[in-house]
Amino acid sequence: MKEKFTVNCAVFDGEKVYENATVTVENGIIVSLEEGCGKAESDLFLMPGLIDGHAHISQPQQLDMLVNRGVTTVCDVSVSKEIRDMGHKINIHTSHISAKGDCEDGAGHVEKTIAAGGDFIKLFIEIPPAMAPRTIPADILADIVDTAHQKGLKVISHAASVPAQQMAIDAGVDILLHTAMRTATPKELVQQVLDKKLAFMPTILMMKEFTIEPFRDYEEIGFEYACNAVKLFYDMGVPVLVGTDANDSKFVPAIEHGSSMAVEMEMLADCGIPVLDVLKGATSLNADVFGMDSIGRIAPGKKADFILVKGRPDKNISDIRNIEKVFIGGEAVE
Repeated sequence: MKEKFTVNCAVFDGEKVYENATVTVENGIIVSLEEGCGKAESDLFLMPGLIDGHAHISQPQQLDMLVNRGVTTVCDVSVSKEIRDMGHKINIHTSHISAKGDCEDGAGHVEKTIAAGGDFIKLFIEIPPAMAPRTIPADILADIVDTAHQKGLKVISHAASVPAQQMAIDAGVDILLHTAMRTATPKELVQQVLDKKLAFMPTILMMKEFTIEPFRDYEEIGFEYACNAVKLFYDMGVPVLVGTDANDSKFVPAIEHGSSMAVEMEMLADCGIPVLDVLKGATSLNADVFGMDSIGRIAPGKKADFILVKGRPDKNISDIRNIEKVFIGGEAVE
């Protein structure tokens, strides 16, 4: 039996902030959140553990890098079974594999993902000759999405251009990944996303990196297009999720695991998303959209995955860098 304990301080429960509340944990589960139970014991800020909605895990030490920066769950698209089976405390929600232009059997790809232990489906939609020699045919896309939804799996799609985003929307994916940077994002496209109740994960740091080198002939104005798109999606009511695209690849700009989470959140705030909604995008919204019901909130019955932060990230997003302690399943991670 795990130790029962309480924490009394300012709390963000995934939806709103309590200036003074007591969180009680027993057997790794949050059993209560009570507001105004005496004087706060510290100047710390308790909130759900961060969820990095998009990363590429290739080395075990990257898991430690994530946890050290407050990430308690990572949604990965390439982790090996060997790394996942190591028993690391971080929650690894993964697709394992991606469907690309050479996919010829949509339903078969979904079954292959499930057999590999995948938790969701990742699509890679590119319009040649950008980053892929072939585009997944529309009928294969539809078959993948329909089969995934029949199996209860969510679908996230790489789509970094307006035509690719339109293909993803038409196929009925759940999450649009990345932003269009070669052209401005049309309001009509965002309206379709809103009407179909999809979510948007911009990976704005990665998009910025693409314009610095520049990679793949992206121009500097592309980042302006990306920032404007983030604000447009948010202003029209589309859920904006936080994901970093952390990776150590030489094919795309390298993004450091863990530390990039704070940068991504700061950049989203700079794009015009209110700080509290950035925090939601990194916690409760990510959990909701990916269907991870046991995490993402500080509430009775939820797994005790939370972080203690020095400062007030609900007022100054950069305070999210000041991670004091990380709890996964009610146990402090050293």
